Formats: sequence, C-alpha cells, structure tokens
Amino acid sequence: ADRLDRPFLDVDVEIAARAGCAISEIFADRGEAGFRMLESAACCDFARRSGAVIAAGGGALLDVGVREAFDATGTIVCLMCDVDEMLRRLDGAVDRPLLDRSSGGHRRRIEQLLAERAKGYAALPHHVDTTARTPTEVVEAIVGLLTEVVLPVRHETGAYDVRIGLGGLERLGDAMRAAGLEGSAPIALVTNPIVYAHHGETALASLRAAGYRAEVCVVPDGEAHKRLETIER
Repeated sequence: ADRLDRPFLDVDVEIAARAGCAISEIFADRGEAGFRMLESAACCDFARRSGAVIAAGGGALLDVGVREAFDATGTIVCLMCDVDEMLRRLDGAVDRPLLDRSSGGHRRRIEQLLAERAKGYAALPHHVDTTARTPTEVVEAIVGLLTEVVLPVRHETGAYDVRIGLGGLERLGDAMRAAGLEGSAPIALVTNPIVYAHHGETALASLRAAGYRAEVCVVPDGEAHKRLETIER
C-alpha cells in the first residue's frame, strides 16, 4: 500500500471491529461458519471500495462469491510459501484458531489445510512465492504483476502469451507454478549468449527457487536459429 500510495484495508481487523472481539473469540463463540459469514460480508464491502490494497486471510478466497467480488473490481494475488517457512513465521503465535484445534501438530494441520485448499488456490489468477524473500522483494513482485501486459499470440500450430512487465524474470517460477506446470521434469531455458549475459542468471534463480530443475540451452544469436531443430542438435 505504501509503495503504491494506496489505502490499506485488513479484513481480519475489520471483522474483529465489527464483532467487538478477537478472531479467536469469534471462532470460540460462533465456530468457523460464523467467522466465514463475517469474513464474506467484510470482503464484499471492501471490494466495492476503489483503489485500496486489501489483505484477506487464506480461507477468504475459497468463497466463490468473495472471489468474484474481488475479481470484478481488482487484481487478486495469492501469496504462498513453503511449509517450513510457514512454521518459522508462526513460531510462538497464539491467535491461529484453525491451527490451535489441531491435535497432530502445526505441520500436519498446515499440510492438511493446503491440500484441502489446493484446488481453490490454483484457480486464483496470480501467485507470488514469498519463501526466503524480504517484504520489499515481495512488494516489488506484486507491483510487477499489477503493471504486467499480456499479449496473446495465436497461430496455426498453437498459442502462447507474451508477458511484458517490471520484474517479469524474477516472477518466472511463480508464473509457471500458477500455470499448473509441474516441477518434476527438467526445464530447458533457451537463450542466446547476449541475452543470457544480461538476464540468464536471474531467470535460472527464479526457476530453481520455485523448485524446477532448470538447465541452460544456449543457441547462436539470430532469427535463423530460433527453431526446434537448433535445440535438438
């Protein structure tokens, strides 16, 4: 919000203010269903406000109505991190009702929640992996998404999108994850010596940070070499 000079709205803070008590008390008194009703109402109210940066909890966007409300008026970005990073950030936290009810430890509960929410999260349009990133790095990745231009290319043999925006290479791994591309198979980063010298290491670092096994395939410069046959050699 500071980076974009926009007002900041926190859904959980709004819920607590409306209920007149802490989130943990809402869960204790009304259960998760009662909390979700308050959350949905707050999210839909916030979605009608123009120009704000809104922070919503991990379960909010699993509600189709909330997701549609936000999508109609803004850009949805799902912030992710790996389980070890979540546990580190949650160390000592006492205000997480969904974790506090777990009998198998926080790790097991987090893994369970992620599995339950995987389909809903995959449906969100943009993802940023915050693992091992500073808040400033995360902010710049989000700003890059907001300024990105997507140019669809269609031809007789297929289709693809050309994405233009600030920090696009730093978000390459996130974008591939968001597109549903699995990280188990090796990936070839095809480039020429000139481009690689300027941007290759950045692209590789982004891919590897997202869990991909990426290797570089350097081809000669020039349009004549932009063919599958060049790589197959």
